[in-house]
Amino acid sequence: MVRAVPQFRQRGVEKSPEDVQCKKYACAFQRCLSKKNHNMDLCRGYFEAFEDCAANIRADLANKQQQQQE
Repeated sequence: MVRAVPQFRQRGVEKSPEDVQCKKYACAFQRCLSKKNHNMDLCRGYFEAFEDCAANIRADLANKQQQQQE
């Protein structure tokens, strides 16, 4: 099984909007992983919360870009 986790960012690299606005979900997910010995199955809810937040941010950005083009 391939683990899907939020990517780590390097210094000096601009953070994406979903990284900034969904930070609390990413941090909760990382805390869960550390407490549960990195067992993804036990932290699935936290990961899905982060992914839902990120998907909402991406959708909002896409809508804004589409409105600017019209």
